[in-house]
Amino acid sequence: MRRRGIPPSAINKFVQSVGITISDTIIDVKIFESFIFIELFKTSKITSCITDPIKVYLNCEKQSLYDYLKISSKVIYIDGSDFMEKPTDDFLRLTPYNSVGLIGLGEIKFKKFENDGIRCDFIPVESEVFSKPKKFIQWIYNLDFKVELRMYSSLFKSFNPEEVGYLNDIDLENSLKVVDGYCNSEILESKLEDRYQFIRKGFFCCDKDSDFDKKKLVFNKTLGLKNFK
Repeated sequence: MRRRGIPPSAINKFVQSVGITISDTIIDVKIFESFIFIELFKTSKITSCITDPIKVYLNCEKQSLYDYLKISSKVIYIDGSDFMEKPTDDFLRLTPYNSVGLIGLGEIKFKKFENDGIRCDFIPVESEVFSKPKKFIQWIYNLDFKVELRMYSSLFKSFNPEEVGYLNDIDLENSLKVVDGYCNSEILESKLEDRYQFIRKGFFCCDKDSDFDKKKLVFNKTLGLKNFK
């Protein structure tokens, strides 16, 4: 639990809420997770971390972009899940037809596909044509700071694994997936057991398998955000 980043305070509050009983009782793990979420939401640092990156070329005045990004390059990267070429009706992020906001930066509108990414028009927040998009997405400067994300999910397939046998109910294929994540340089300031909320990814904890000298960081997923919106 410690390596997964579960706060001791969440465990204590969960135990206090359960109370004492002399009968066998099964408590839904989601109740425990709700206590974890409350504690992590209050204490975790929030930062960007993308997977399956998409390269975005920005059309804008060079000085305008420098004022916002503090870099001369006209390239940023967004998460692969934040762009959809053929969007579904409920998809509200970047598409060839809809613009999207960049957190703390401005707005981008799809222009065309490039060989290794997409090209978008960049509109600063202060611009008269800034349209206040419905959704804002995360972004990073470059792909220089790669981290390892250990994406843990439910260990068992069923609500009560005792009924079929614990070993028979283990979900070996889906309980752990390891993927590459990309962050901005601030992530290098991480220390052992630092807890983060990676935007739209979930809560993560810096693991002891990290090699801080070589800047190779490992983060264990504590909890997702999907069930707590």
